[in-house]
Amino acid sequence: MLDYKEYEKLVFDWLSNKHKQDNNFTFSLRQKANKGAELNYFIGTSASKYFGTTFWNIPVNYPGSSGDFFNLFFSYSKDHLLTYIFEVVQTKKPEGEQNILALELAKKIKATLKKEFPSYQEPPEKNRMESLKVLGKKPNGYNSIQDLFSDLEEDLPKIIRIVDIELESFTVINPSFVGHRITKSEFDDFLKKKEVRLSKYSKLTIESEITSDYENTNDGVNNSENKPPLNSILFGPPGTGKTYNTINKALEILGENIEGKSRKDVKEIFDKKTEEGQIVFTTFHQSMSYEDFVEGIKPLEPKNEGQQVVYKIIDGLFKRASAVAAFNCYKIFSNSKIQTFQYSFDDLYEAFIESVREQISAGVPPVYKTLKGRDVQVKEINGNDSIIARAKNSIAKSSAPLTKENIQKLYDKFKSIEEITDLKLVKETVEVTPRITEFYAVFSGLKQFEKTFKPDEQLILENKEIEAFDLDEIQKKFNAGVFKDAIKAYGKLAEPVVLIIDEINRGNVSQIFGELITLIEEDKRLGNDEALMVTLPYSKESLGVPPNLYIIGTMNTADRSVEALDAALRRRFSFEEMPPKPDLITSEGKLKGDYLIIGNINLEEVLKTINLRIEKLLDKDHLIGHSYFLDVATIEDIQIAFQSKIIPLLQEYFFGDFGKIGLVLGEGFFEIPEKSTKNIFTKFFDYSDEDFSDRPIYKLKDISKLEEGEFIKAINSLLNK
Repeated sequence: MLDYKEYEKLVFDWLSNKHKQDNNFTFSLRQKANKGAELNYFIGTSASKYFGTTFWNIPVNYPGSSGDFFNLFFSYSKDHLLTYIFEVVQTKKPEGEQNILALELAKKIKATLKKEFPSYQEPPEKNRMESLKVLGKKPNGYNSIQDLFSDLEEDLPKIIRIVDIELESFTVINPSFVGHRITKSEFDDFLKKKEVRLSKYSKLTIESEITSDYENTNDGVNNSENKPPLNSILFGPPGTGKTYNTINKALEILGENIEGKSRKDVKEIFDKKTEEGQIVFTTFHQSMSYEDFVEGIKPLEPKNEGQQVVYKIIDGLFKRASAVAAFNCYKIFSNSKIQTFQYSFDDLYEAFIESVREQISAGVPPVYKTLKGRDVQVKEINGNDSIIARAKNSIAKSSAPLTKENIQKLYDKFKSIEEITDLKLVKETVEVTPRITEFYAVFSGLKQFEKTFKPDEQLILENKEIEAFDLDEIQKKFNAGVFKDAIKAYGKLAEPVVLIIDEINRGNVSQIFGELITLIEEDKRLGNDEALMVTLPYSKESLGVPPNLYIIGTMNTADRSVEALDAALRRRFSFEEMPPKPDLITSEGKLKGDYLIIGNINLEEVLKTINLRIEKLLDKDHLIGHSYFLDVATIEDIQIAFQSKIIPLLQEYFFGDFGKIGLVLGEGFFEIPEKSTKNIFTKFFDYSDEDFSDRPIYKLKDISKLEEGEFIKAINSLLNK
C-alpha cells in the first residue's frame, strides 16, 4: 500500500501533468507550514490520513472551518485502500452576505450533483452543516492508484463543469458574490510558495530523520520489515503448506485484504488475479529450460496443411510477467499525462494511420517536414501498422519500418515537436540508428494530426468497458522498450505482479534463470541507482526487471535436489521456513475445536511424537507436515492418511529400513516377525550365512484394513501408552 507521502506526491504529479496539458487547469496547494506538515503538498495531515485540494477560490468562513467551499479529498478506506470524494460544505447559520450567498449556492450545487451522481452521502437534516459528499466510483476503495486515476479522470471533468455552470449563473444573479476558478496567477503563486516552503524545511526534516534513525537503531525497528521481500522462498518438509501459503502471500502483496475470508473466497480472488495477469503460477521440473522461462526459438504450427514450419522467438513466463509489471507502471505514467478527455496513444495512432491510408489511396500520400525542412513522404502502412516513409524524391525501393512502439516512445517523452531541437534526442528515445530523420518527420505529422483529432468519446468508452487484457500487445511494447521510462519513474508505486515458482529447486535453476540471477536483485532492478539491463541472446533485445515484480518460490527440503539450488541464487532470495505446525490440526482442520477424537487419539501429540523421532534419526528437513491430518474427521480417515501418505513418506526417508521405521511408528504397525528355523540359503563356497539365517523379516500391516480397536491400540503403542 502507498504511504501518505507517496500517495500525495502521485496526486500532485497527476494534477500537475493535467496543468501542463491545459494551462487553464489549476488547483490549490497548501499555504501554511503547519507543524508536521511542512513538506506536504495539500491541506490535510498524515495523522488524519487524508489530503485535499480545490479548483475554485470561493471565500467562506465560519467557526471550525478548515477546508474550502468545494473540495476534492483523497484518503484511505477502513481496509487501507485508496479513496477519493468530492464535497461541498457550508454552515447552515452563516454570518455576512458572502456566507449567506455561499449557503444558497451550496444548495443549488447539491441539487445538481444528486441528479448527476447516484452515489453520494448527505448528513441528517438536523446537522449544522449543509453538505454533500459525492463518492468515487468504488466507494470501498482502490487497490491501485492507476485505477483510482482512471475513474477520477471521468468524474473530475463532470464535477468541474457542474460547479462552473452553477457558479457562473449564480454570480450573474448575485454580482456581489465573490467566487471564481483559481486563476493562473494564483496557481503560480501557490507553486512559488510551495518551493520556498519545501526549500526552507527540507534540510530540517532530513536532519530530523537522521537523528530519528539513530535513535531507533537500538529499538531494532526497521520500516522495511513491513515490505515483503521481492524474492522469497518458502522452504520446509512435505505437507507444511508451502504452496497453500503462496496464494495468501501473493494476494497480500497485491494489497488484497483476505483476513476473515473463507478459503473458497480467497481462491476465487486468486483465480481472478491470475486471469488478469497479476499472478503467474508455474512449477519447475527437470525439463524446464531457459527457453521456457525467459525466451527461446520455438516452432509455430502452420496455418494450412503443407506449409513449412516457421520458427519464431517466443517470450517465456518470466518475460511475460515482467511485461505486465511494466504495463502497470505505464498505466500510472499515462494517467498522469491524461488529456481533458481520456484517449490513449493507441486511439490516436489508429486514427492517424487510418487517415494516412485514406490519403495514400486517394493518390496524395502525406508529406512531413524533417528538422531541417526537407520533405519526407509516407509510402505505405504495412501489416504490422508500421509506417514506411522515405525522402520525397528517393528512388530507394525499400525502407526500414517506423514501428508504432518507437513512435509511442516519442509521444510519451515529448509534449510537442518543438521540444526536439536535435536529432540526437530522437535517437536516444527510439534507441535505433536508422531512419532518425524519418522518425522526426512522422512524429511531427502525428502531433499536427492530434491538434485536430476529435475522438469518438462514446466509442472509446464502450471499447474501454469491453477491452480484454491484450497480453500480446503489452508484450510487444515491453520488448520495444515503450515502458522503460515509466518503470523508472513509477516502478516502486505501481501495482505489483507476483510470479510463483512451485518446486523451484527441482529444475536446473542456474540454467533456467541465466543472466536473470543478477537482474532480480533489488538494487539491480530498474529505477534503482545500480540498475542493470542485459542483451538477451535470442532476440538481442535489452531486458531489465521492474521493481514491482515479486518472485515467490517453494522448496521441499526432503527433496534431494535441494543441493542443486545455485549458491548465487540462494544469496538473492529471502528464505522463510515453513515447519510442521501440529496446533493447526485442531484450529484449521476438520476437527476444528475438537482436541480429542474417537478413541481419544490426540493427533497433535501423534504428529509431534513422530517428528521428534524422525529428527533424532535423520534431521528436521525430513519431518511430516500437519496438512496430512487437516482433512481427517474419523478413525477411518486417520488410517487412510497413515496408509497412503505417512508410511510411504517414511519408507522414502529411510530407504526401506523397516528397523528405523519401526522405531518411529512402533510394533503396532507391523506384523509379528516369524522366526524361521529352516535354512533358506544354498551353499556358496566358503561364504557364511550365519549373519542372515536368524535375521527377522519385518512387514508393515495394511493400516487401512485394521479394525478400529486394533488401530487405536497401534496408536497407543506409537505413543508408548
